[in-house]
Amino acid sequence: MPRRSDRHAEAPQLSLFGDEEKDSPIDRVTLREPVRPCAVADDVRALASAVPSWLRLGTSSWTFPGWGPDLVYEREGLSMKHLADRGLEAYAQHPLLRTVGIDRTFYAPMRQDEWAAYRGQVPDDFVPIAKVWSGVTSAVTREGARNEHFLSADRFLDTMWAPAIAGGFDERMPFVFEIPPMRREHEPPVAYLLERLERLLDSLPREGRYSFELRTKSWLIPEYVRMLERYGASHTVNYWGTMPGLARQWKVAKAACQKVLVVRLMLPPGAIYNEQKAAFSPFDREAHAQPGMHDELASVLDELRGVGSPPEVFVIANNKAEGSAPITCSRIAERFVARAGRVTPS
Repeated sequence: MPRRSDRHAEAPQLSLFGDEEKDSPIDRVTLREPVRPCAVADDVRALASAVPSWLRLGTSSWTFPGWGPDLVYEREGLSMKHLADRGLEAYAQHPLLRTVGIDRTFYAPMRQDEWAAYRGQVPDDFVPIAKVWSGVTSAVTREGARNEHFLSADRFLDTMWAPAIAGGFDERMPFVFEIPPMRREHEPPVAYLLERLERLLDSLPREGRYSFELRTKSWLIPEYVRMLERYGASHTVNYWGTMPGLARQWKVAKAACQKVLVVRLMLPPGAIYNEQKAAFSPFDREAHAQPGMHDELASVLDELRGVGSPPEVFVIANNKAEGSAPITCSRIAERFVARAGRVTPS
């Protein structure tokens, strides 16, 4: 995945809440046509084949027109709606991208037929992650009141688990419960989190994979980790401005990441999401490298490659981390493979 030039005009992006854009004239004609993958160079295929099966790399979505014509898609300029509807099939053909985040479910649940449409676009060995609806994961409402459905097992099973499984996905797909940040004056005590978390975990199907992403660093405590470990759930190690670094989260929470590990590379410390979005669009180049992020991730992956049976690891990159999520994935793979002969198993 070579770096892209700056020559492309800025493309419109969907809002964070998934608002649909109007289709361009060309896409009113071609919306029913398949989205085709870009040509993949031999060196990229060789790199992908050197990444072990337990390490899945992918991006937090697949709907970015700037990823054509030589990152993911055959051509640029497709509408985000076209990519949202038809682009997953092309994305899943890229040999380096073996997972993706289904992020739209954070904003509203999907129907069974929508899950089935996604399932029909990916091969059996492609495993996405699904973000759980914020109606389940938000501890408080917009007004600051307690959300009575926070970590409700019934609401999760009805709005996420049941339609996803009925739509053709299986228990290999991790469900990520991202608990959004909140104003300090609205923040419940950690005991409230633990009580609701235990009630949830005790009611979920044992065969599922559940990973919890905190955006409140004071909640990352040993009691939280022990509870996840007891129920076979995991902590999502996240690169997010206000959270501790990847290495610190891994050190605290590794006991709860033995079956599956989800790493989400989202936003550098001190960065503002909307400013990164505006500065980096159309997400076709590495705009601001984050060597510290790569260093910390490499240390985690080096530790895991030294164990006999590592957990399945899902590394999800966002465009706002460095400028282009596919390029971030490529950099991770290059570094992982390059270090293979230099790391002594622990």
